[in-house]
Amino acid sequence: MATGSGKTTVLAMLVAWQAINAVHGRRNYADAFLVVCPGITIRDRLRVLLPSDPENYYESRGLVPDDMIGAVRAARVIITNYHQFKLRETISLPKFARAVLQGRGAEPQTKETEGQMLARVCPGLPARKNVVVLNVILAAMPEPSGRRRARNARCLSAVGCLCSLTMMLWPSAGAAVDLANRLDRA
Repeated sequence: MATGSGKTTVLAMLVAWQAINAVHGRRNYADAFLVVCPGITIRDRLRVLLPSDPENYYESRGLVPDDMIGAVRAARVIITNYHQFKLRETISLPKFARAVLQGRGAEPQTKETEGQMLARVCPGLPARKNVVVLNVILAAMPEPSGRRRARNARCLSAVGCLCSLTMMLWPSAGAAVDLANRLDRA
């Protein structure tokens, strides 16, 4: 979709539709949302999806009637960069210390677990039954030539599989980690 065509407004309408239906007790609707985006600039622009934002689209654009705005305000919306799903080091070890601790056994575990990563990236969402995941990934690139064409084609195929809106039960943490790793390799 082109710049200024209303992509963020469509996302806001989807959040409002899901949240209002969830509050009215409809089973297959969610009041929890995870918006995954490619960078901090996009993340900052999407802040209007947060019901607590003073300039939120639900009220400023009149997307929700006044008598239903409470349902949207009760929704849990988290906007994050996809890089946040990469497991972080919890213990910083120099190469020598790592070798000493490893000895002849397995390498010491210094990265956070998938559960710790989920608690860090999206607190409160793993406990929810239904979560809507909105993947906001940009796939526009200039036409490459030569060797760059193959690399960009791989990147576009990895990104292309992420351009989706899905309503799901909370995905496995492994899927989020695989996603971050695939995009880093692309």
